[in-house]
Amino acid sequence: MIITEEPGFEVSKAKCPLTFNNLRGKKGNTWSTSDTLRNTFEKIVFSKKVKNGKIGFRGTISGPHYFYMQGEYLVNGHNPTIFAVMDAEGNLRWSNGFSTELLGRGGMCSTWDKYNRKQPQPDSPTPTDPNSSTDTPKKVLVVRPRCILTLEILERRKGRSFKTGDPYKTPIDKFQFGVSITGKINRFGTTTKRVNFYMNGETIYGSNSVRGNLNENGEIKWSNGRTSEFDGGLCSSDFKQTKPLARMCQLRL
Repeated sequence: MIITEEPGFEVSKAKCPLTFNNLRGKKGNTWSTSDTLRNTFEKIVFSKKVKNGKIGFRGTISGPHYFYMQGEYLVNGHNPTIFAVMDAEGNLRWSNGFSTELLGRGGMCSTWDKYNRKQPQPDSPTPTDPNSSTDTPKKVLVVRPRCILTLEILERRKGRSFKTGDPYKTPIDKFQFGVSITGKINRFGTTTKRVNFYMNGETIYGSNSVRGNLNENGEIKWSNGRTSEFDGGLCSSDFKQTKPLARMCQLRL
């Protein structure tokens, strides 16, 4: 996992230390970080037990995952590009443009915790030496603009594929996805013909032995050296899906 340190989100302003004890058995609501109204995107719950340095997670939309700690980062074991830190409000802020508030007594930074009673609070700030420099750079987290890739947002979508890195995006295949059935979806291409796909976490796998992930531009980057873009943009809120699940494609500013 590569974490870019640029101006953005300051990890040093976390309300309290992020640990498994703050997460075990906790339920919460997730929303798009750019949504000032914090409309619930999905409901989540962490497992009560931690096993082999991993904690379970289940979301009503994102499904089951497991996470491990890497320093102050909570990292997705299936897709390490998805990780979270705690912000100044005591919420989890995710690298894919979402935030999660944990519910219950005192939230995530409660002084009372079922698994870690009387959890110690952060030490009081040390008085600043007036002669010391205040220009010390802080570690920050760059939140990458992405929506969540699901079979539902691929339904009936049209697009084209080009060679990854081609600045002109010269089409080498035009395609259209069908409708997802029993966890699978078909894609029909002018050159690739019919290919079946299924999701595992946020990675899409094809029957032609390729896999893909959504990049920061809302395109699918494939393991065979190709990239697919979609008419209207896969992560565009302007695209009118035939099902209400179109809301699952959330944008961040």
